[in-house]
Amino acid sequence: MSQKGFANIILVIVIVVLLVVVGYFVFVKRSEPVVRHSIATNQNKNYLTIKEWGVEFEKPDGMNDLQYTIHNPEEKAAYTSLAIFTTQQLVDLDKLTGGKCTGYSIGVMARYTAQELNDLRNDKYGPGVPDNVKVGNYYYSFSMPQEACSFNERFKELEVKQTSALRATVLKSLRAASYINEQSAISPKDETAGWQIYEGRKFQLLIPPQWHEDPNRPGILTPTANSPYYLSFDVVDPSGDAQIMVLFRNGKLLEAERAIIKSMCGETESCGEIVESKSIPVSGGVGIEYIVRYKGLNEIHRTILKDNTLYRFWTSENENPKLDPPPVELFRKIMDTFRGS
Repeated sequence: MSQKGFANIILVIVIVVLLVVVGYFVFVKRSEPVVRHSIATNQNKNYLTIKEWGVEFEKPDGMNDLQYTIHNPEEKAAYTSLAIFTTQQLVDLDKLTGGKCTGYSIGVMARYTAQELNDLRNDKYGPGVPDNVKVGNYYYSFSMPQEACSFNERFKELEVKQTSALRATVLKSLRAASYINEQSAISPKDETAGWQIYEGRKFQLLIPPQWHEDPNRPGILTPTANSPYYLSFDVVDPSGDAQIMVLFRNGKLLEAERAIIKSMCGETESCGEIVESKSIPVSGGVGIEYIVRYKGLNEIHRTILKDNTLYRFWTSENENPKLDPPPVELFRKIMDTFRGS
């Protein structure tokens, strides 16, 4: 065979191989599933997120230091809760005036349920229904302060200016917070839609509206001081050589809790007995739920060990059996939103 003929054969083989390779990659490329990446809706840092409500709005120009505090009424009110706004500029300026303008705000946002707005609508002697926008299951209104601080002209001038700017943007740009739109780490179930985020030490929970930590009883979440509903919690580092802590560190949660109940026999009217228990799935940790029966009283508990931190939660199971929802049911709904931080 001539050299030229041999070269032609080699060329044909090379072309065939190239066609096979190219065809393979084209087939693979077309066969790959289309992956749609979600784009964060709040990459703009010029939004203020009210995490307790799950809403956010655009900050006015020049007010990146905008901040808020949440006020939950102790007794029944026309609203569910309030967000009271100010800025760091005003806080710093107030310090220079000796605190004479402490407590003045640049506006208040109120959060209502549909029923609360309807009650306002039917109240012939009330102030009427304020202008509002609906986000999710709640309605929001904004009101300006009744008067500006008159103790300092610089403070008053800035307060009036910022109040006007906030009023112009807050309801206009109010929307669901981006962490809800993007399916955040805490994704509320349907029955917990509209609940607020509680930030504890090293953990988060979704809790019903109006619930808050009792200022007189740290470690207790409740809607009101005398409510039959409550959730007690304790967060500890299971260190040391004590036998109970060793059990906790080794993930033997039920054995450790039995030891604690036994050690408390002298402090209660009757020794508690764990009558029911089950494992709780916890990402990156272990958890149990159990019921302790005391004389005339049952308690439901959840204990979680995650990232070398021990979380303990509990409430009364049947102190008020006629409540709707029952305390045990509400406890489980809240605890199902647990997230260790």
